Amino acid sequence: MTFVSYQRIFAVAQKELFHIFRDPFTLATAMGLPIFMVLVFGVAIEFNIQNIKIGVVNLDQSMSSRQLLQAFSSSHYFILKPPYILLGMLNFPFILALAVFVFKVPMRGSFIALLIAAFAFVCTAVASGTLISTFCKNQQQATLAAFLFMFPMIMFSGLMFPIENMPIYLQWLSTLDPLTHFIGLLRNILLKGGGTEYIIYHLCVLFILAILSIGFSLKRFRTTL
Repeated sequence: MTFVSYQRIFAVAQKELFHIFRDPFTLATAMGLPIFMVLVFGVAIEFNIQNIKIGVVNLDQSMSSRQLLQAFSSSHYFILKPPYILLGMLNFPFILALAVFVFKVPMRGSFIALLIAAFAFVCTAVASGTLISTFCKNQQQATLAAFLFMFPMIMFSGLMFPIENMPIYLQWLSTLDPLTHFIGLLRNILLKGGGTEYIIYHLCVLFILAILSIGFSLKRFRTTL
């Protein structure tokens, strides 16, 4: 059983503090980034609700549903857009081309498998964002919650630090991170050619996370017009 050692935490914090003051760039980042964030949130960001982009799938196609969509589009509060899953997938070819032709990342696996992996991750990301928004009372809370959710999502994904170097309980926690599975799929398909069992396993996890997020979202969702 692993116990928390406050002496080790203090030693690591002291070492990082020395490193910050020794490196001018790190010091400038540590001091300048909070000031920049205060300026951005205090001056640049507009908190008045207007021009909110929403995706609509009108399966009814009745006169009432079209009138409702017209009421949304006629106001200055909403802008009707295609569903966010479609918007996310439209970025995929550009990002892939940038990786392959500019950064020279090899493409050793199947493009179809990579496309399915991207679709699974976008679905999971949209479903997770929808779930987060159901716990928030307004757009500002949802934006802040998504912003705070993004950092642990990146930290636990293995993008910056190897998952194998994390404590066991954090390694288990990382399995609930959609980005962990998507990064693993990217590395496996692009760099290793794509193992069938590996791809199927992580795709299944992503789709399961998406289904669970959508299920909890529908359970909590309340429509207010």
